[in-house]
Amino acid sequence: MEDKKEENIFPLSKINSIKGTRSLVRSKILQIMYSFFLGKDNLEKEFSHIFYREFNFEENEKKSEKLLKPNEVYELDADKPILWDNSHIEFGQD
Repeated sequence: MEDKKEENIFPLSKINSIKGTRSLVRSKILQIMYSFFLGKDNLEKEFSHIFYREFNFEENEKKSEKLLKPNEVYELDADKPILWDNSHIEFGQD
């Protein structure tokens, strides 16, 4: 139930995704370490939340002249899921 609640707060795109790379693994591990040292005590939850998404910070905010449907609004607000190879996941966990 907790994961569903978090998904609603931090939605993941159902249309867009990006492919993971070793460089992206390193970046995500630094984000996880930073979060952990700021006092987050659940490292597994932080790993899952940070490692599997590319955060949307509204840098590319799209303007529209029409009313958007709920699923279009969801996609604009959503983070992109990252598709990892098993070797990338193992590299990150190590």
